[in-house]
Amino acid sequence: MNRPDNISDQNRQLAREFNRRLSGSIPSGDLDDPLISSLNAFKESELAVQSERVSSSKRNCWNQIKENIDHSSKQKKTAFYRLGSIKHLGKIAAAITISVILSIYYFQMQVPHQPLAAADNMIETVTLRDGSTVTLRPHSTLFENQISDQTHIYKLEGEAYFDVTKAKKRKFVVKTVNGSVEVLGTEFNLRTWNNSTDVYLKTGSLRLSSTRNNETSVLLSPGEFSSLTMDHTILTPQHAEEEQFTSWKNSEIIFINRSAESIFIELEHHYSISIIAPDSVNDEILGGSLSLENKKQSLDNLGTVLGGSFTSSDNNTYEFIPSE
Repeated sequence: MNRPDNISDQNRQLAREFNRRLSGSIPSGDLDDPLISSLNAFKESELAVQSERVSSSKRNCWNQIKENIDHSSKQKKTAFYRLGSIKHLGKIAAAITISVILSIYYFQMQVPHQPLAAADNMIETVTLRDGSTVTLRPHSTLFENQISDQTHIYKLEGEAYFDVTKAKKRKFVVKTVNGSVEVLGTEFNLRTWNNSTDVYLKTGSLRLSSTRNNETSVLLSPGEFSSLTMDHTILTPQHAEEEQFTSWKNSEIIFINRSAESIFIELEHHYSISIIAPDSVNDEILGGSLSLENKKQSLDNLGTVLGGSFTSSDNNTYEFIPSE
């Protein structure tokens, strides 16, 4: 029934329960209202996440948000009773909801994505949700950014070989430091060294795009490779031998007319080391193969070909010393 002030008994009861909740006379979980129940569930969930994953600075931010919510609630409680209108309950709810939305946005933006898979010193293979497989080169990491029925988006740091399951209604995207690769069903090798993106397409179809300008992109045909440079220039696709890009899966490097410097860079990534060599050595052009079974063996073999040896100055830095 409605009373002379046009406030229904149901709304009046909700107002009483809301006030009791604010004053602490009843637990928040006992208030039979969807909004308050949702807020309570959200707060408990975020507090649990904070204890495990959120740094002290983020925890302080959450405390500030909570204080603002409590302060807003106390201010609105007096106004609610003085005006005697259930409409002000909606204003309180709106204020709290806005604060909650802001806090959700904060945590989504600040809490980093956890790696889906990471390779340490060994090659690792992971199977994705749609049955696609990704073979990660040592010291490479794969992140899962967004998964839906229409789109699967991942991010790669390092190098990996992708074998993507065909799905006509699903777009498969891999983001890199300066671009992205979009495919349907295909096999390709992707690496992201020195802030550049290099991709080789084995089968299927593939588009390489720049993050700076989505209109800057190229389509690759099977057997072609292309590179997206640091200045967001995309090189014209060229034909290449597959083994030059995928031989690392068999623990070796096969190279044709490559500079010693480019091989050093590949070894630096594969073994997570730094290599120092004179410019004259960096400019040497080499062809052949190099085993990746063992770091010392790889450096010894390469040093012999270059006419010198690699000396370790610490655990992660190796300097090439030419023979006298």
